[in-house]
Amino acid sequence: MNEAFKAQLEADLGNVWFSNDEFCDYHLVDGVKMHVLFDKYELDKNDTSSTKVATEGIYTDQLLIFVPCSEFGAKPRTGRTVILDGKKTYRVADVMTEDGLYRMQLEAVRG
Repeated sequence: MNEAFKAQLEADLGNVWFSNDEFCDYHLVDGVKMHVLFDKYELDKNDTSSTKVATEGIYTDQLLIFVPCSEFGAKPRTGRTVILDGKKTYRVADVMTEDGLYRMQLEAVRG
């Protein structure tokens, strides 16, 4: 990949995609304040609902989030627990690295 293009892509991550005025907000992830972009559209596109009913009264809550690798740190392992905003606990169902971002699919069984 062209170095100038890579530099522009990195600048765009911070200045556009992870600008609090545009697409994302700050959230606490495991107690650390960082930029988080929630992508309900992509999750819904791959599944008919972000909430699946497992059995009566119990359901699976799913989220798809993007966080900058530079803010999150080491790539999380599948199965790891993540706590969002000090309230909700999720399990990392899938994680990929895409252009300086972690794309994490999180899920939790709720009742």
